[in-house]
Amino acid sequence: MRVGGRIGRLDKTRLPTPTPPSPPPQEWEDLNDTEGEDPEELVPDSSDEEQSEEPEVQPEVPPAVPEDQAAAQGQDGGQAQQQQNENEDRWNESVHRWFDYPLPFPRMLREALVRLRLGHAWVTYVGTRYRHRIYQEEWAMAVQISVLDEYGARRDIALSYAPALRHNYEAAISDAAQEALTTLCYSCHSQLADGTLRYLPRRQPGGLDAWIVTPTAEEPAP
Repeated sequence: MRVGGRIGRLDKTRLPTPTPPSPPPQEWEDLNDTEGEDPEELVPDSSDEEQSEEPEVQPEVPPAVPEDQAAAQGQDGGQAQQQQNENEDRWNESVHRWFDYPLPFPRMLREALVRLRLGHAWVTYVGTRYRHRIYQEEWAMAVQISVLDEYGARRDIALSYAPALRHNYEAAISDAAQEALTTLCYSCHSQLADGTLRYLPRRQPGGLDAWIVTPTAEEPAP
């Protein structure tokens, strides 16, 4: 290369590689700059949220029941319902007791026992009450006459039953006392012949026929 009449030497020194320009600095938003804004809206208190929020209650899920067990439970429930229906359709029984009930025939029975020197005897009326949810209640009655034997034990000397069921227990007591009285008048008629009790109907124990003593011509009819 010719420079000023002279041949100069070419500088072959490698030039440095240019450095690329750095990007301009970015503008970052200042999080602390809350001018004109409500700080409570920007930064909520986590402790208040934890206190205000109620814990969510999860519903209890029943455990799964196997099919065979569910079928068995359904069968047991059906049997229980059927048993309940059968119990409602049954007659319920209860036993009740009375001693010397104040009715005409029970009083006459006590008078007969006094004439027979059995005034110390116990007269017990045992009634069985039958109840149903649909039908009217019914009573079956029995009368027991018991005394103390020589050993001091209580012994039954007579037992009579009312001939039919009654809807009222007083009617059943009267029927049972009448049956016991007619039996005593038959078995002890000789001892009761000097009183008005001799005109009562007499019935053999276990029999169906009864008869009444006809008064004599000298005495009026009772």
